[in-house]
Amino acid sequence: MGAQMLSRQIDFGSVRYPFHHGIGCTDQIVDGIVGLEADRYVVIVDANVEAQHGRPLLERLSRRAQVIEISMPATERTKSIELVTSALEIAFRHGMTRRSAVVAMGGGVVGNMAGLMAALAFRGVRLVHLPTTIIAAMDSVLSLKQAVNGRLGKNLIGTFHAPSAVFVDHQWLTTLAPREVRSGLAELAKNALAIVPESAELVAEAGRHAGALRAEDLARLVDPAIDAKARVMGSDSREKGKGLVLEYGHTIGHAIELASPGLLGHGEAVGVGMLAAAEIATRAYALSERALEAHRALLAAIGIGPHLARTVDPKRVLELLPYDNKRGYLSPREGEIPMILLDALGQVRSGGGGVPLTPVPIAEIERAVSSWARA
Repeated sequence: MGAQMLSRQIDFGSVRYPFHHGIGCTDQIVDGIVGLEADRYVVIVDANVEAQHGRPLLERLSRRAQVIEISMPATERTKSIELVTSALEIAFRHGMTRRSAVVAMGGGVVGNMAGLMAALAFRGVRLVHLPTTIIAAMDSVLSLKQAVNGRLGKNLIGTFHAPSAVFVDHQWLTTLAPREVRSGLAELAKNALAIVPESAELVAEAGRHAGALRAEDLARLVDPAIDAKARVMGSDSREKGKGLVLEYGHTIGHAIELASPGLLGHGEAVGVGMLAAAEIATRAYALSERALEAHRALLAAIGIGPHLARTVDPKRVLELLPYDNKRGYLSPREGEIPMILLDALGQVRSGGGGVPLTPVPIAEIERAVSSWARA
């Protein structure tokens, strides 16, 4: 008898898809994929994941269906429209059709590239996510956004495309390096600080045991992650209004990530971005010192603090801020950058214009960023 899988329905307004998860459930995942009855499965797999987790699954899947396997490096530098186009051309040459399905096996980078491939091929084919990192399993696959980076910023080129299903084996997530664990838990900390404060202790406890998280521990993080997304995306599936709160920490975080290629993981950079946003909101707006300390304590439990950005060039961060992918929602005055800020834990600041963005003077951001050198 195979391992049991749990299932939840993801419900973002008119968009619904199943989220299945379990422990040691490769056979059940293959059954679910084959059940889609695609003529071919275009499997986009992280080159680092392929040997460890991908090969057993791919061998089982290949015995039961036609598989087009494309292995790719999963780095922010390769998350580009050029690589998406190249992978699509390979798939087309090997017989991909409108009845095919794209299967993403890897972290958030592979998930985004495969998602964009699925959205573009024949103007849209089915997409299945097999996330192998915490950040992918509990954040990026709980979104309809599919995007790659441009030369001037993160996630500037993309669209919206819903998956047909998500399958997670929590055993895969127990093999992550500490840095990847920190990145994933940072996104869950974002949910706790900005949306569901009641989940903060669960995330902190996971952070304190990040080096020895068991599959069972990871499984307990699924429901709070889905609940947070559903709370803001139920009426905003494209994250253009209420759902923008999911970008908390990302304005400065994305700039940090781009300014330090390879030095900081996405979640680590977002964690530092949240600390900067909380410092700005406390100094210049309504966030309390107590809430600022809650940010510091939760992120410290995960192993994230301003010290992570000590080697990042503050000037480069400031240069990249105007290319944030949220630009255009507001029309700030010269010398201002729209940011998501909090008035209290779980309470986003409304900056006007019908979106939760506040125009922040560059001087305030510069003050927060320059403090890293002293961290």
